[in-house]
Parts: sequence; C-alpha cells; structure tokens
Amino acid sequence: MSASARLRACAVGGREALWDAGTGARNNAQESVACRLRWPPADDGALRGKLRAAPMPRRSLLSPRRRTLRPGMPLSGTPPIALPATSSPRHRRAGPVVALAGSKWRRSDQAPVRLPPVLSPSASALLRQLRQQQLRQHRWAALEAATAGGGGGGGRKGAEEDVAAVLRELRRRGEWHVVVHVYEWVVSRASFRPDVSTYNLLMDAYARSGAAHTAAQVFRQMQRGRLRIQPMVGGVREEGGAGQGTGAGAEGEGGSGGREGGGRRRRGRGREEEEVAVTVGVEEGVGVCVPSEASFNVVLGAHCRAGQLQQAEDLFHEMLTRGYRPSLVTYNTMLEVRGRAGDVAGAESMFRAMRGDGVRATAASYALLMHAYGKAGLPHKAEAMFAALHGATLLPTLPCFTALIAAYARMGMWCEAQRAYDSIADMGLQPDVHAATALMHALCTAGEVERARQVLQGVQRDTGEAVPLPCVTPLLDALARQGLWEDAEALFASLPAMGAPPSPRAHHLLLRAYEQAALPAKVEAHLARLQGWRVRVDRAMHNCLVGAHGRAGERGEMERVLTRMYGEGAAWHVSTYNTVVGVLVDAGDMAGAERLMEEMREKGVQPDANTWTTIMAGYAEKKLLRKCVSVFKKMVAAGVHADAVAVRTLVAACRSVEQEAEVRELVEGAGRARSKRSMGA
Repeated sequence: MSASARLRACAVGGREALWDAGTGARNNAQESVACRLRWPPADDGALRGKLRAAPMPRRSLLSPRRRTLRPGMPLSGTPPIALPATSSPRHRRAGPVVALAGSKWRRSDQAPVRLPPVLSPSASALLRQLRQQQLRQHRWAALEAATAGGGGGGGRKGAEEDVAAVLRELRRRGEWHVVVHVYEWVVSRASFRPDVSTYNLLMDAYARSGAAHTAAQVFRQMQRGRLRIQPMVGGVREEGGAGQGTGAGAEGEGGSGGREGGGRRRRGRGREEEEVAVTVGVEEGVGVCVPSEASFNVVLGAHCRAGQLQQAEDLFHEMLTRGYRPSLVTYNTMLEVRGRAGDVAGAESMFRAMRGDGVRATAASYALLMHAYGKAGLPHKAEAMFAALHGATLLPTLPCFTALIAAYARMGMWCEAQRAYDSIADMGLQPDVHAATALMHALCTAGEVERARQVLQGVQRDTGEAVPLPCVTPLLDALARQGLWEDAEALFASLPAMGAPPSPRAHHLLLRAYEQAALPAKVEAHLARLQGWRVRVDRAMHNCLVGAHGRAGERGEMERVLTRMYGEGAAWHVSTYNTVVGVLVDAGDMAGAERLMEEMREKGVQPDANTWTTIMAGYAEKKLLRKCVSVFKKMVAAGVHADAVAVRTLVAACRSVEQEAEVRELVEGAGRARSKRSMGA
C-alpha cells in the first residue's frame, strides 16, 4: 500500500470524513443494530429477541412515561404515526453514549462506542507539538523533524503511520485548523503522491474549519489541472503562503505521458467513498488530479455548511452538465440545501429524481425532506413522509423522530410533539439532546413553560455534564417573549452552573425580557454591564432599549435613542424598523404600523419576513383572517419567503377547520409558485 493510501486509510478513521462532508454529521448518524432491521419485522419474536439481548438502561426524564394530554391541534386528513409493536421497556437498548462532535457533543444511542486511539510515544509527542504551535511553518517544522527521525525507530513507514494516527486524533477532537496545516504539509511533500482523495480530505478540512471559499478555490484548481506536487526547500514550500495548500502552475502541463491508476467505489450504510483514476506526469514531483464525484460532494457539503445555497445549486447543475452521476451523498446534500432555502417543491423534485435515478433513499433522506416540510410549516406532509418509511421498509431513526418533532414545534403543536417524543422509547431508542431541544421548542412556542422546565431538568440530570446552550435557549426565549423577566434573570444566572456560559444570544434574550416587560432602566443597566465586561453591544441590543422605551409609553425617549443611533432623519436598519413596528402593533395602532412600513420602502429599506409577520400577528390577534391573507399575499408578491412563523400566524387567525384548510392550500400554492420562479431563473 502506498504512503498516501495508508495515510488516507488511517486518517479517515473508518468511513467518516467524506461521507460526513457530503451529508452533515447530525442528520446521518450511524444506524444502530435495531435500525438495521427491516420494519415491520417478518417475525416480531426475532425483534424482541434482539432487543432482549441488550442490557436494560436506567429510566430518565429523557424517555418519560406516557401521560394523558389535552387534545392538540388536529390536522384533518393526515395519517397517524404508525409504529410497530415492540417489547416492554425492560427490553430497551443500553443507555446513550456521549460522542464527541468537534467542539460540541451529542448524546445519542445511535453512535457506536469509539474509544480514543492509543498513540505511540512518538505520535503522542508529535500531537503535543502540533497543538502547542500556532503558526503553519512551525507545525511543518515539527512534522519534518518527526518524519526525519523515522517515527520512533520504525523507519519511514513508522513515521507515516504516526502522522496518520495524529491526523485521526485531530479529526476526532475537531481541531480542523491543525488538520488543515497537516494536510497542506502532506500534499507539498515530494515523498508523498497525493491523489484526488488526498485533496478531497484537504478540501473537507478547509470546509470544516470555516474556509468554504478556500475549498472551492482548491476544487477549481483541480478542475483546471493546476494541482501539483511541489518539493520542499528547507522545510518550507517554495511558494508557501497563508492559506495555500496547493501549488499552481501553467495550465495543461504534466498531463501527457502519465500513468493512470485504477478506480474503486465502496458503498455502505448510505455512504459512498470513491477513489478514481489519478493521472501522474512523468516529470519529477509533478502530479495532476482529476476531480471525482466525491470531490463535488465535498464542495457541495462545504457550500451547504456555509449557507451558500445558490453556489451549491450552481455546482450541482455543473456536475450534471459535466456528466457526473449524482450519488446518495449528492442527493442528500441537495435535499438539505433546498430544505434550508425553503424550496419545498424543489426538495420534492430532488427526492423523486433520486428514486428515478435508481438511488435508494435512506432514513436520512426521509429526515431531510421532513426538515424541509417542517421549515415551510407543513407538519401534515412531514407526518405523511414519516408514515412512508413503513412502505419503504425502513425503520425510523432518531433523526427522523427529531425532524418530525421539529415540524410540530414550528407550528406550536406541543401535544403531537410530545406524542412523537414518547414514541422514541417505544422503538427501543434513547432520545438525545437534539430531540429534547426540539420538544422544548414545541413547548415554549405553545407557552408550556413549566413542561419545558421539566425537560431541561431531565437533560441536566441525565447528562451529568454541561448542558448545551441551544438546549437552554428555547426556554429563555419563551420567558423573554412572555415578559417574565424575573424568571429569565434566574435562568440566565444559572447558565454558568449548567456549564453553558452566556453567549451574546443569551444576553440579547435577557434584554428582550426587559423590553417586553417595559423596563428601560433594566435594559440600560445591563448594557452598561456589557460594556464593562467588554462584550460587544450590537444593534439588536440597542433595539431592545428602543422597544423598552416605546412599550413604557416614553415616545420621546425612544426618539432620542433612535437619533443617537442613526442621526436626525436618517434611514434606520430593518431590525430597528421591526422593533418600532412591534411597539405600534402592541399598542393596537395597526394603521401607524402600516404607514411606517410604507415609510421604510420610501427610504429604500425593504421589509423582511419579520416586518410582515409582525403586522399579520396584530390582525391575527383580532381574528381578522382576510386582513392576514391580504398581508400574506403582499409579502409573497414582494418576493419574501413565507416561513413557518408566517404560516403559524395565519393559522392563529383561523376560526374553523375549513379556514385552516384554506390557509394550507394558500401556503402550498405560494410554495409551488416560488419554486417555479426559481426554476425559471
């Protein structure tokens, strides 16, 4: 096996790197033993036997017993959540596993136990040196010294194995900036023969370190045949510079008279990793790489992770134009891209194209489409997709349940979300932090603050460690929206004890609680503390002071703060306009709110979704559905995407089931029209 092949085999750590880059770490968790069974099982006794063989976990609030709930918001014509008959609670699988995921962690029984690798003394010393150094040239010097010493007496092969083991450990820890420097050193060494997979790993490291634009630049150089090996001079590359991981040469050189290596493809558990032909020139130290389907998948994942959705769409169409065949990773990435963009019709067409292309959809594919439905405010379609898992002979995984709960959460349907959450334990799975966070969103959106407190206490007790701040944010947001500033203060003060230090978002939510309670003095005092702590006070925090004065009836003070922020007669930022519109709507001055929105347009500031939704909420509180529909149509005509909050506001204005059906038809029609416009463009 060549040096670069050994490096790849060890650095990927089994099958993680490229697959995770194409689909996302959370939505494609590895399926457990129970999830590899077909559903429904041919013999229920076989399933019971497999579940009985696992040890019994302890009971926790993360898997609560069923309780009687009040009737929620029923969706007419939607199929029920179909679940197979399972064994009793004592036959559930073992307890959850705490798995590292970069600088964060997830608590999931889906992830297998992965013990940290045992490093040799020389590899441990190299890892320590790489982590201590900060500059690229210093890390390269450490790598040169380690490989020159022969890897602790093992010769060149031992040195390469040490580098591969260190790479695997750095990837496990999520220290992607160090990983980038190591891969840059690998591709610049004359003793290595980096091929397309090596460059794919380099692009993946760039994307995970937040440098998606650099990954795209490397990909374009690969397409132009400008990726080549350059020898080192004194431990530093000849053309080395900040952000460089590859050399550039004249286009078209080194391509003739080369040899081509064979290609292979491996599939497994919905993943695909590829190694395709590599053309190496005859000249010493010069190599040319041809991008593969995996290369496109890596860059697609980079654009998706960075929120560059239009770039991802353009790259996908380029992939089809050049004759590459999309794989499961490609389709799943595009499902996530179109789901994030709110293009439900586009996500549905992508799902149909995947099945028409002969690519079998996995449970992760269904979960991604369910996320798209949830973001668009269509929980009934998410339910139908969940039920379709039965017909596809797929067992629902934890991401599927999380997507369904999140779809309910966006519409405030906490009863249905609680019922789906309880069904996780019936499948022999253990709810993780992501599922608990989605349930808390549903409870907090519906105003069920006390139930959300119980879920948070269960998460804190079961983990025994730090609670992720995103798990606390829904409760803090609900307290802020209701103006319960004393409870918000107490929760904010308890964040350090939970192991979740306050973030700028947490500070902003506390200020919003003061704003909703009309306490401008509290807002000013906290802003002064933030300046003393040298925390950056942004525009959103100043807007809380504007809203607090407005809700307290101090219009003169509100004008004074606005003048101090923007000057006399200047146009405000759209977020500031939204704050003042919210003040007018809360005061019942709907005509003034609409006049202010017209003033925004005259000054060249376009209203966003929050502006339209705030005005719709004022009419929805009075059950004026026709007014809400009129504002909704204006919003769609202005090219503003209607998210789940806008849909939920429309539903809140309905007085009957017939009106809810009318609203649903209106939302689906707006989604189809938006998809046609995007396809025409």
